[in-house]
Amino acid sequence: MYKYMGMAFTYLLTFNPTGQKYFGVRYASNSSPKDLWVTYFSSSKIVKDLIRKHGKDSFTVQIDKTFEDPIAALDYELQFL
Repeated sequence: MYKYMGMAFTYLLTFNPTGQKYFGVRYASNSSPKDLWVTYFSSSKIVKDLIRKHGKDSFTVQIDKTFEDPIAALDYELQFL
């Protein structure tokens, strides 16, 4: 039986210069919301390009919700989007 050892979470990034928003989900072995914007910066190529061009300080970062089950996190993300 697979045992998930991380904490899944959803998050909202706002690119401050334009107000553009990105909503994402993170789930991985040993993942934690405290890693967001410290060691994890999104899987989005667009967000990564904006960070490279403008720096990570050009974003406002918010944890939306935490989950113990990654499936629940993915379902929530789909409902949100």
